[in-house]
Amino acid sequence: MITTLLLLTIQGIILSVLLLTKKKNRKGNYLLASFILSIVLYTSVDLLEFYWPYITVGTWIFPFFIAKLIMPVFLYLYVQIVVDNQLAKSHKPIFGSIIFGAIVSSLIIWFLPVASFDEFFDSLESILLTIIHCAWSAIFLIKAAIIIRRRKDKEENKTSVSWLVTLLYFVSFAFLFEFLDDVNEYFSLFNDLNVMSFVDVLLLLMVYTVSYIVLSKPQLFYKHEAANATNQPKYSQSTLSGEKIQLIEKELNDYMINQKPYLNGNLTIQNISDYLNIPRQYISQVLNDKIGLSFSDYLSAFRIEEFKQKANDPAYKNFTILALAIESGFNSKTSFNTSFKKHTGITPSEYIKQNSEKQ
Repeated sequence: MITTLLLLTIQGIILSVLLLTKKKNRKGNYLLASFILSIVLYTSVDLLEFYWPYITVGTWIFPFFIAKLIMPVFLYLYVQIVVDNQLAKSHKPIFGSIIFGAIVSSLIIWFLPVASFDEFFDSLESILLTIIHCAWSAIFLIKAAIIIRRRKDKEENKTSVSWLVTLLYFVSFAFLFEFLDDVNEYFSLFNDLNVMSFVDVLLLLMVYTVSYIVLSKPQLFYKHEAANATNQPKYSQSTLSGEKIQLIEKELNDYMINQKPYLNGNLTIQNISDYLNIPRQYISQVLNDKIGLSFSDYLSAFRIEEFKQKANDPAYKNFTILALAIESGFNSKTSFNTSFKKHTGITPSEYIKQNSEKQ
């Protein structure tokens, strides 16, 4: 266990320095480095307690608990800047977690003078602290998951979103197993079970995974800043002429109307590019500048019209709304309901009801 903690601390410091020295996408890299350093702080406290158990005399609770509180906050902010390319106006969660952690830690030292982890984990305060940490972490992990879920269908974000999902899984499982270990310690359910060893290994694997991705896919750590490095329009350097844009728009619309590729729920812009033999950046430019829709909204518009046709077709009268949506190319009820309301201003159920009243 101690060897794992040492490796985790050393590799975490190396990774943090590597991220902090990157000149591009500074905000994102600083947040990720802060998240890793919070893990290093959490680990180093454990090491300090092991090698010098009588030096800290209970004050280790300050960095220990504060590190646990700021971990999910930094992760949430990092997800936010990667997916939305901007941060919330307020950084209150960071300062709030530090202040709250300091207050709670002070109360614990005041009412329960402890000199070691073993004493602390045998106390009621330990399990209360675990519950607080889990509730606090759950809030920010869920908020991060919602941000990822909201944008995961965007073709241009799939690589970065997949990487964030992996990171979120690592952290969620680590916190879950740590909670189980704390409960086991307090209630002495399984005396020979040491879940924390698994948590340490999990965090170590996460740090090494992040290190590998930083080195193997550096574009994930600078693309957002690079995209906004200038105030020029997105397609200002494009050589696509107005006449060519019109031709591509016509060819694209004809393909969608005649071939109905949107019925394939997994259709991507690259699929269309390959079929029409038109560079995907040209298709993106036509969609954004000429048609005024994102790729997902463009597909949704055709799928919604397909849904309306099927809903009015007697051959589909026994189909449920969800079945009609899937037949029209949607992959889930949630995405269908959201898109339908966005494009029509009413829900699918309201549309069916209005349509039946007219008939």
